[in-house]
Amino acid sequence: MPADLIPYELAEEVLGSVGDALDEKIGTKKWVKPLYWTAVTLMFLWVGWYYFWS
Repeated sequence: MPADLIPYELAEEVLGSVGDALDEKIGTKKWVKPLYWTAVTLMFLWVGWYYFWS
């Protein structure tokens, strides 16, 4: 199984460090927070559309 190739602890650590690096680099910009919520909303809309209408 592909999910077994990468331990979840390693993936969690990598994603956390990437998030921290991005936060240090662009976290203080005013446009980051609205862009984040827009991206999250669009992702959930896409998942709902795919699940219910495909």
